[in-house]
Amino acid sequence: MKTAQKNNIRDRRGKKDAWTRLLTLFNALSWVVIALILIVTERAKPEFESFFDRVYRLDIRTWWDIEFVRYLFWLAFAGSIMSSIGLMLSVTRARRRDDASRFGLLLMGLFSVLGLGGVVFFLL
Repeated sequence: MKTAQKNNIRDRRGKKDAWTRLLTLFNALSWVVIALILIVTERAKPEFESFFDRVYRLDIRTWWDIEFVRYLFWLAFAGSIMSSIGLMLSVTRARRRDDASRFGLLLMGLFSVLGLGGVVFFLL
């Protein structure tokens, strides 16, 4: 087992255990869920009228697409659950200053809660 000296403090950690790997997996999945939430939101939102739409009198969708809103709801729900589990795991596992940051989990939790609130209060 390698030991590293840093500010006269010996690092006795070995290789990453299963919990740390699971936490890294949650963090990576959080970025995937964030990207999916943004893509589905872009697809679900109403279309905006452009100059050409007015000139050629094209029909555009001015309402939220309910099918994609359902996907958005379930993605946000899964994201909030995954974020909660990951943050609870992070609190118990990351005790040192140089441990990996869990910014993705915090961001996913924020997006998920805002997404759930938006779907529930504004769209349904």
